Amino acid sequence: MNEHRRPTPTPDAVADMAAAVDLRIDQGRAEILQPMVSLIFDLCDSLKAVDLGEISPALTFKCRAREGDQ
Repeated sequence: MNEHRRPTPTPDAVADMAAAVDLRIDQGRAEILQPMVSLIFDLCDSLKAVDLGEISPALTFKCRAREGDQ
């Protein structure tokens, strides 16, 4: 497994990411959000540790209601 760790995003990077989705935030708010963005990136990176083996993805979802379900 690759143990490469992504760099911590700076407040400027957080502001740039917000601007990319048309959310304008000031520098103070970007500084407040920076630790949360870093945590979200860490959580996403932790998914790489999950061994999925040879399970193929489901291509369709079939919902079947059972009698008595509401």
